[in-house]
Amino acid sequence: EKNAVSQGQRPFKFHIYSTFNFVHPDEEWPEGEKGRFRKCKHILVSLDEIKSPLTQKEYASQVTTFLQHLVKAFPDETFPIWMFTVSESPMSPTNCMPPYYLPRTTDHPCNDVLRDLFDSSKRTFPERVHLLDNTAISRAQLGENQEDIKATIALKIFVLVGKKVQEWRKSGQKGAIDGLHRGDVVEPNFELVPYDGWK
Repeated sequence: EKNAVSQGQRPFKFHIYSTFNFVHPDEEWPEGEKGRFRKCKHILVSLDEIKSPLTQKEYASQVTTFLQHLVKAFPDETFPIWMFTVSESPMSPTNCMPPYYLPRTTDHPCNDVLRDLFDSSKRTFPERVHLLDNTAISRAQLGENQEDIKATIALKIFVLVGKKVQEWRKSGQKGAIDGLHRGDVVEPNFELVPYDGWK
């Protein structure tokens, strides 16, 4: 609601950027969309539908590189990056195909990779890069009722985003029309140029 937004603050929005690969995610985006992509302050990654199936090792390598690129594209350390687990049924996976480099479990082979990458002892990514583990929801449905799964995950996202925004507000951080406010300091909005590191 309009009166729920503090004075001078931009309305809260979700932007969706569709992609089907981790290597050149923006290859089908119009030029303007490539720039707008860099306005994001919460980065949520859900990519179940890959153009070409990958092996587990290929998936691990591409996800790692992709998330490292996101860290560079969004260098502000207060902007969180969330990678979602795969919601596809583990009984008929279409990605993370053999040969497997990790022991097989009852979960989706891509989720085995994600849990391994986000193992806290490995420190693969900076602390602001997180795994959003939705397997308790998706595994219970065995790939069915996808709309119900998406709705439940959406509620989780609203809670996550709400908590982070609350944390920002307590520390005096907010995005406004004139830039990013951190207490009494205002960082002017930067020019929205596409991230070219994918190449």
